[in-house]
Amino acid sequence: MEDINSISSSQISYTLLDGEKSRPAPGRCCRTTTPIVISAVLLTILVPVYILTPRRYSGGTALTTAHDVPEQWVERAIYYSNRIGGPEVEIAKNPSSDYKLVCYYTFPSSSPDDLQPSDIDPLLCTHINVGFATVVNNTIFLNDNQSLIVRDVVALKRRNPDLKILLSVGGAGGTGGFPQMVLNHATRKSFIGSIDECVRNYSIDGVDLDWEFPNKEPSPDSKQKMHFTQLLAEIRAEIKRQQRYKFLLTVAVAAPRFIVDLAYDISYMSR
Repeated sequence: MEDINSISSSQISYTLLDGEKSRPAPGRCCRTTTPIVISAVLLTILVPVYILTPRRYSGGTALTTAHDVPEQWVERAIYYSNRIGGPEVEIAKNPSSDYKLVCYYTFPSSSPDDLQPSDIDPLLCTHINVGFATVVNNTIFLNDNQSLIVRDVVALKRRNPDLKILLSVGGAGGTGGFPQMVLNHATRKSFIGSIDECVRNYSIDGVDLDWEFPNKEPSPDSKQKMHFTQLLAEIRAEIKRQQRYKFLLTVAVAAPRFIVDLAYDISYMSR
């Protein structure tokens, strides 16, 4: 490399002038960086869209599709619930063996616009809770039309033998019979007997209790929380006692902490 001291002053001057000539004009600089900025913005938009596009996974390969088909709903629910976001992640081909996707189906009205049992996709959910039955005279009550609906939903098991059908009791507007029913062992025993009867008569897989909520309203029974816990324990004992007609028991509980503290004995229920 040539020492700068050996270069004549005229040559140095020429080199500096040549460097100044090679600098782009301010306008040219902006025009050069504009495409780069646009490309960065497009990448910022398109990459999240690509990641969030519903995909089916086969052999570790993500198959992008523009169609929202029912067969992908279970896979997509699992995909997003696990917060996984890469095409390299493979979803289990049989998610129902590891995950529970529980759906509620309320009794339809006479309107033709309401979803009918025959229109339910039996492969969409792992469990369907049909509701809502009420508690009358300490037993589960269904009117004639509701009984037919339950049988029609149970018939979906012909198309998906792994589907579980539960009868949901209570709901936001149908919990009036719970306080009297849980009051003592005799009334709770009558209710449990009606569960056994429903399991046998309708071939359902279990019951879902949706009492909203123990201790919510002023009542002569100040121990509804304890009595509800006793009901669950007695139902569990009945399930263990049953040999031929074992069934599932689920409970719909409130999320707000103040209701949880008021209504449920979580330490006992979680056993």
